[in-house]
Amino acid sequence: MTNRLNYTHFAEDVQFRQQLTRYAELFDAPIRRRWDKYLRDADRLKSILSKALLYHALRREYPNCTPANFVLRYDALGRPYIDQPGFDFNISHSRDLIACAVSYDGCIGIDVQSKADRNSFLRFGKAVAGLAPQMKTIDLEEWTSLEAAGKCAGSGLKDLKSVLDRKKEFVIRSVPIDREFVCRIATRTSIDIHPERLNHQELTRSIDNQIRESEKTRYHANFSLPKTGHFAAPPATYAAGR
Repeated sequence: MTNRLNYTHFAEDVQFRQQLTRYAELFDAPIRRRWDKYLRDADRLKSILSKALLYHALRREYPNCTPANFVLRYDALGRPYIDQPGFDFNISHSRDLIACAVSYDGCIGIDVQSKADRNSFLRFGKAVAGLAPQMKTIDLEEWTSLEAAGKCAGSGLKDLKSVLDRKKEFVIRSVPIDREFVCRIATRTSIDIHPERLNHQELTRSIDNQIRESEKTRYHANFSLPKTGHFAAPPATYAAGR
């Protein structure tokens, strides 16, 4: 199986926005309620778009995969996951760039940061570094690496000192996906990863295919009625849907 880093740029496009809104309906109610809490519509759509990147990557290995049979959930720390052995993914965005890293070789973390934010980050970095006595300052690249490591660990940067102490436990690498952004991937072991930039047309086709697959599944489920008139047991799903 191929570990992937799918990424795209979000743009204001009416038809694509409508497509993302349709796509959101494929997800369980708890996920949709999370999206409803966003104050800015653009942020909500970016979050939905990040899931389109995720499922596009999954469908390279599982062609019939949809949000219905590879169910997205959140753990107690608010980290999204899909219950599939050995599988992990992580999402990051900065400005209009959205990236999703997918691993079939254990946990993974990703962080992306716009280089245009470097000057403002220098001031922020000095303040953040004060939380860790061994650091006087922290630059954009180092922060991006720490974010990726913290996300791979599953805790984020809630305890910066802890992440700094454990940084050597992770393999952190730079992935050049866009010259205007810094991108770091963190894993427990060294893995190969395949970056792929996707445009809105490619993602629209992927979403259309998932919608059709979901409609086909519902159609067959509705007509799987025994003579008693009661619904038959739902078809078995992949392990990820448990």
